Amino acid sequence: MTILYHFTCVENAYPIFKSKILRKGAIANATGLEYDKAVCLTADPNPDGHGLPDGREITEEQSKNFVYRRERNGRLYTVNHTAIRLSVDIPSGDPKLVSAAEHYAGQLKVLQALEIAAFFPVGEKISNDDLARTQRALKAGELLGKAATWWLYYGDIPLSNVVAVGIKESSGHYLMGSPESFASQMI
Repeated sequence: MTILYHFTCVENAYPIFKSKILRKGAIANATGLEYDKAVCLTADPNPDGHGLPDGREITEEQSKNFVYRRERNGRLYTVNHTAIRLSVDIPSGDPKLVSAAEHYAGQLKVLQALEIAAFFPVGEKISNDDLARTQRALKAGELLGKAATWWLYYGDIPLSNVVAVGIKESSGHYLMGSPESFASQMI
């Protein structure tokens, strides 16, 4: 039994619980040019540093980087993809589960670039100075890179593999519940 985590927004949780399937989606492949299909998972229960939009306020320019965004009182915000945390049980040895390091084997620079970009979750253009500063901080251990915790599952995951659901509170902690109790509220 391997427990991994999938973070999503409330809007995406509805179809997951209605269909009873965590569907694979597009991810950049090792060349960075095409797309493979997988469910993104992590061994890290903390969503910070994974590059997930977290509901923060964004500028008009930054909003162009997002297909989905919110407007409240004339201000723009990202959709919060850290709002829901699914705890997923993947059977040990499942051949569909591949680490990001394996997925990007031979393409270390792509994985390193994704890890650096994860510290800039609103899609802003990253200056060379910011890139260099982030890379130095990662090497010095001042920032904790998350690429070593990333996993890809090459298939859909049945909802029966979800063993717990967390709803993010304003404190940043997750209020945990069973998938069944969460599903009854969602559908």
